[in-house]
Amino acid sequence: MYEFLIYGVQVGLCITILYTFFKMLLAGETFHRLNRIVLLTGMVTCFLLPLFPITINETIPATESFLNDDKWNNPTPTMKGNQFEYWISLSLQFLEWAYLFGILLTTIWLLKSYHAVYQIIRKGEKRQWENNCILVVSTENISPFSFGKYIVVPHNNGLEQDTAILLHEKAHASMHHTVDLVISDLMATLQWFNPTMWLLRQELRNLHEFEADEAVLKTGTPPKDYQLLLIKTAIGQRWYSVVNSFNQNKLKLRITMMLQQKSSKKSRAKILLALPLFLIAVGAFSETRYVIADTKQNESISVNTAKTDSSVVYLIDETEVAPESIPSLPSNKIASVSILKNQDSIASCTNHAGNIKQAVLVKTKASQVQKTKMSMKTEPQNNSNTATALSSNPLIIVDGNPIDAEKFKNLSAEDIQSITVFKGPSALHIFKEHDIHTEKTDAIVITTKK
Repeated sequence: MYEFLIYGVQVGLCITILYTFFKMLLAGETFHRLNRIVLLTGMVTCFLLPLFPITINETIPATESFLNDDKWNNPTPTMKGNQFEYWISLSLQFLEWAYLFGILLTTIWLLKSYHAVYQIIRKGEKRQWENNCILVVSTENISPFSFGKYIVVPHNNGLEQDTAILLHEKAHASMHHTVDLVISDLMATLQWFNPTMWLLRQELRNLHEFEADEAVLKTGTPPKDYQLLLIKTAIGQRWYSVVNSFNQNKLKLRITMMLQQKSSKKSRAKILLALPLFLIAVGAFSETRYVIADTKQNESISVNTAKTDSSVVYLIDETEVAPESIPSLPSNKIASVSILKNQDSIASCTNHAGNIKQAVLVKTKASQVQKTKMSMKTEPQNNSNTATALSSNPLIIVDGNPIDAEKFKNLSAEDIQSITVFKGPSALHIFKEHDIHTEKTDAIVITTKK
C-alpha cells in the first residue's frame, strides 16, 4: 500500500507538469482535435510512466568488513528506533486510509451522477435519429446534453426542433467524446486529491465543446445566431458534469474561440517540446539498483601442478586431495578458501607431521548445508554464547516462509544462496519481521537462488 501512495504522488507530479505544458503552449490554439489527442495521450502516459521505470544495475564491491558486520547479520532494534518506526508507520496508515476514503467518496459522487443521467434517459421519450443516434426528449428542466449515442433535450421549450443544438450534440456523439469523459473520470477518481487533475478534466471538456462548436459552424450556421442560442439555453437550466452539456462551459471562452483566427500549421510544432519533458520524467523515475559483487562466483583457485611442493597439503571439506583436484572444482560451489600456516592449525585438520608448512583448506557449499542439517540432530552445547550452540529444534525459514525439518533435509545444496543463523534476541527480531508466532528461540534463515 505504501508503494501505491508513492505511485499516486508520482502520477500527480506528471499531471501537474502536463497541465502546465498544455496551459502555457497549447490551450490558446485552434487545432482542437490535435489538442484533445495530446491531452488524452499525456494523461494516460502520466499514469503508466511510473509503472515501468528504467532500472539501472550498478555493481559495488563486497568488502568483508561490510558483509561480516554483526549489525547487518544480527540487527537488534533499539527503543528509540522502534518509537520512530511506530510513528512513521502510523502516519502512513492514516494516509492510506485517507486516500482510500477519498477514492470511495469520489466514486460514490460519480456513480450518483451517472445514475441521474441514466434515469433521465430511461424516463425520456426516445426517437430514432441520424447516424444511429437516439433523440431523448425529457420533461425535466435540463440543458441539452449527449451521452454515448443518446442526445437529450428538454421538451418544454421546443429545443428538440432546433437544428443547431441537435448538430452540436450529434458532433459530440460522432466524435465519441463520452469515452474521453469516462476515462478522465476514472483517472480523477485515483487523483482526487490533485487539483491539476480536475483542471485537466475541465480542459478536456472545453476541447469537446470547441470541437462541437466548430462542427456546427462548418454546416453554415451563422456565428451570431449560434452565439445567441448559447446564451439563450444557458439561463436557468441544470446540467451534469459527467456528460457533454450544451452550455456547461464558460460562454465567453467558447465565443472567443469561435472568433479567434485559426492557428498556423507551424504552431503544431510546439507539441515537440513535450519530448524533453517526457525524457526528463523517464529519467526522474529511473531506479538505480545496487548489486553487491559475488566474489565467490568470480573466485578461482590457481594451483601450479607442474611444480608440486610436498610441504603443502590440499583439503576439500577436510578430505586430503591431490593438487590437480583443486582447479577442477567449480567456483560457484566454493563456500570459502583458507590458507593455514600455523602448525597447530595444520595439525588439527591433517594427520601429517611437522614437515607440512602450509595447508590449503577448501570448503564447499554442500558441506555447509550438511553441517547445518547435522547440527539440528545434536543437542545444544553448554556454551550458549557460541554461534554453533543452536537449540535442538530451531525454526527454519526459506525465502521468508517457515518449513519443517523434513523439507529442509530434502533441500538441495545447489539451490541455496546463503544460510544465516540467528539466536536469542536476533531470532526474535526475525520472527517479528516475518510475522511468525512461535515458542522457538533460534532461527535458520535460508535464501535460495531465484
